[in-house]
Formats: sequence, C-alpha cells, structure tokens
Amino acid sequence: MFDHFGIDDAMTWFTLPLFIAAFLMIFWIVHEVLPFLNEDDRVRIQEWYRSGGRGRINAALLNAWSEHYRVFPRSRKRALFVCLLIAASFSVFAYPLWLVVGKR
Repeated sequence: MFDHFGIDDAMTWFTLPLFIAAFLMIFWIVHEVLPFLNEDDRVRIQEWYRSGGRGRINAALLNAWSEHYRVFPRSRKRALFVCLLIAASFSVFAYPLWLVVGKR
C-alpha cells in the first residue's frame, strides 16, 4: 500500500489538512461573530455560503474579523487561524526546499 509513498505524498498529506483546518477556523470565526455584524455584511456572507463560495466577500470578511476582535478581544481563535495559515504556507515552500537540499 505504501510502496510508492514519497516526500511529495507526505507533504501533500501534511499541507492539505493545515489548509482545511485554516479554512474551517475562519468559517468558525465568521459563524461566531455573524449575529454581531451589520445587516449588509451578514447578508453578503450568507449569500456567499449559499453560493458555495463563489463571489467576493473581502470587505465582509474584514469586517467580521474586526468585529470578532471587538466582541471577543481575548479569543485565541484568530491566533490559531494565523498559525495554521502560516504553517500551511511554509509547508508548501518546504517541498521545493526539500528537493534542493536532498540533491546534495
């Protein structure tokens, strides 16, 4: 089963869950702060959910992030989201680095 399991597979199975966890964390943050948002942002985010993630919600996400900070100033969810996103991004860049260092 794992005869051809290489570093590229390992990096995929390490990176993909990190990105999924980061996406779920931002979903959790927005869901938590949704009752506190103004009506326009709430409608924009709910329509974005219903459309399956199509469209732009940059301003609404920024407002949700700011509102989450205002309503829950001591929440660690934002820090966890940032850590997951940074770890996932670094793991994407670790694979080419592994290829360069591995050839030495």
